[in-house]
Amino acid sequence: MFEVEIHSYSSEGFAYDSTSFGAVMHWGVPSHLRQTCPGLVYSYQPTIAAKLPSSLPVVFTVESATPDLTIASDGTIAYTGSISNNFEISLTAAGLTYRSLFSLTMNPICSPISLVLPAQVCTEPNTISKTPLYAVDTDFSGPGAHKWTITGLTASMVVDYSGLWPEIWWVPEPGDSGVTVNVEVRNVGGVTQSANIDFAVNSPPVLKPISHLQLDPLCQLNYPFLYSDPDNDPLTTDISPPTLSIAGGFLVSGTPPTAGLYTASISVSSRLGLVLYDQ
Repeated sequence: MFEVEIHSYSSEGFAYDSTSFGAVMHWGVPSHLRQTCPGLVYSYQPTIAAKLPSSLPVVFTVESATPDLTIASDGTIAYTGSISNNFEISLTAAGLTYRSLFSLTMNPICSPISLVLPAQVCTEPNTISKTPLYAVDTDFSGPGAHKWTITGLTASMVVDYSGLWPEIWWVPEPGDSGVTVNVEVRNVGGVTQSANIDFAVNSPPVLKPISHLQLDPLCQLNYPFLYSDPDNDPLTTDISPPTLSIAGGFLVSGTPPTAGLYTASISVSSRLGLVLYDQ
């Protein structure tokens, strides 16, 4: 049995029943509805308190006369930004009406947002990368001025919102493949911008160990120099001192070599500059 004394309360953001149900309706007008841009369409659905029985018929009404704002049977507000005004919306249940008042302010400029993102992020397996997400917006700034929507994240990715700007943290595991993540930012006026970031796993190259070598003074050294990259990235080779060289897949010395003990540092580097050394 749904019974309640008639006690209604008007306030910005919520409707309240002081007898049985407490907060009946919470509008919680989101930031992108508080300050709008001309011509953009906005929508928002208020939260109805769980204490109201789901079977109870609820009727929503726009009390303020305006052609810009309508409300559907489920409470979804649709608003086309064109004027600044105060709006009053009501919820009626079991013969009781609860009203909520809020204002919308028009921003006449609403400049585009610029996203500052890397096109690609390459990370080694089991290594954390932190990719910051920046937005340049001449209309709005400060905490809460932007809403970020990030899709396409894998199980090894999280978004850290604790700082001034969000960061995508990624720790790929061996065998993980790359992924494309979509980043969208929206300001309080409802202007949006989106872009993609390609995340790629970059495994270190593999160099077959080189053993200590002995050769006669009048012989030329030709030792197989074997290396590869798990990601099939282009590789470059380097060796020092310059009395040794790499040619045709072999470690080569001049003829005749100078007698003595040599220490050769050999590196194989991929696109990230990952280096393996052997002596």
